[in-house]
Formats: sequence, structure tokens, C-alpha cells
Amino acid sequence: LVRSDAMATRAHENNLLCSICGEIFTNPVILSPCGHTFDHHCIANHAYCPLPTCRVVVSPRSFSVNYQMRELIE
Repeated sequence: LVRSDAMATRAHENNLLCSICGEIFTNPVILSPCGHTFDHHCIANHAYCPLPTCRVVVSPRSFSVNYQMRELIE
């Protein structure tokens, strides 16, 4: 039981990491066309969503603050 709790905690912590830099989110934004979340400073210079199965076009207008993620990291 303790082992599964530790695994669940680790899985939850992994959900708080930006998939570009691997760090805990500091300014999470969601890309409105695809719904993926990244740290703003990581995704700002990308032309496309960096996830290999997605690749939607990224523009500054496609960013929205991910308030749910922001609450989780606070």
C-alpha cells in the first residue's frame, strides 16, 4: 500500500512538469487549439506544439493561462 501511494505521488508530480524543460510549471499556459499545457517561457519560441502526435501551430494568441494547473502548483 505504501508503495502504491509513493507511485501515485510520483505520477501526480510528473503531471506538474513542463514536457519541454522537465521542470515544475512556473507560468503554465494552455494552447487553445490542442489543450496541451507548457510553461510560457518554454513554448513562446515554438512555431508548433512540440508533442510528436500534435504539431498544431503555436501563436501568442493561442496561449491562455492554465488556472487549474496554477492552483495545483501553488
